[in-house]
Amino acid sequence: MESWWSNCLPSITNAGPEWDAVAVAFRQENVRVRVLDRLLPIDTPYRLVPRAEIRADDARLARMYPGPMRDRPGSMKYAAVSAVGFNAGKTKAIVSVRLRSTQGMVDIHFMEIREGKWVNVPLGGCKLIVIA
Repeated sequence: MESWWSNCLPSITNAGPEWDAVAVAFRQENVRVRVLDRLLPIDTPYRLVPRAEIRADDARLARMYPGPMRDRPGSMKYAAVSAVGFNAGKTKAIVSVRLRSTQGMVDIHFMEIREGKWVNVPLGGCKLIVIA
């Protein structure tokens, strides 16, 4: 099964030698779909949406508004997040995020711990548009 981040694999593979193990872990961690638990300790309200609910909403909107997804008012907003690939020391990570919006942007984030905090590393990551 091809993942929505698969077109970004060249970005992941070409990140450099110190990121090779992270890229391998990222690909291995994303071989299968995982179910998240509601464990994020954040103040912002959020809800985990089952894939079946998203597909049902897509089908409902397709019947109401034929045409591309970007032309369908009232669609749910969500973010699909990949599993995270880490290096052995858990100081570097790769994760991808797909936002369901008018353009369905996919971002690959290269991150590492600096001064005790996770920060984005500018490695020429991937941004692509997925049109549903």
